[in-house]
Amino acid sequence: MGEVVKIGSFPKRVAVDTDRRVIRYMQMRMGVLPVPRSMPADQVKQFRIRELVTPLEEVQLQNRNVEVQKDRRAAELWLDLKDGQSELLGEFEQAGLLLMSVHEAAQKLNVPVVSERAVIGQMQLAG
Repeated sequence: MGEVVKIGSFPKRVAVDTDRRVIRYMQMRMGVLPVPRSMPADQVKQFRIRELVTPLEEVQLQNRNVEVQKDRRAAELWLDLKDGQSELLGEFEQAGLLLMSVHEAAQKLNVPVVSERAVIGQMQLAG
């Protein structure tokens, strides 16, 4: 095996073999044992990081609250494929660390990284 960029920790680890140009991960399904999968890098359009935030965090981030910006937030790592499909590679606890690891792998595979923010849950109105 050549140079491998490891993203995340076991068992959710994603391994990007930059010499063989293959991405290996465990496909997680609700109620089913994880299944090892691999994806050739030539099928990858881009890596996509979806940062998961609560409605309150979203409002505070828009107001540029420094303390909220420093908070650890969960994130999902997706592969967007050239055929238009997307594959969830895993869920991670720290969006910032995930971005650094994915950026390194993406540079070596010469594919872009995009990020987005998804608001989870519904905002409760006080009444």
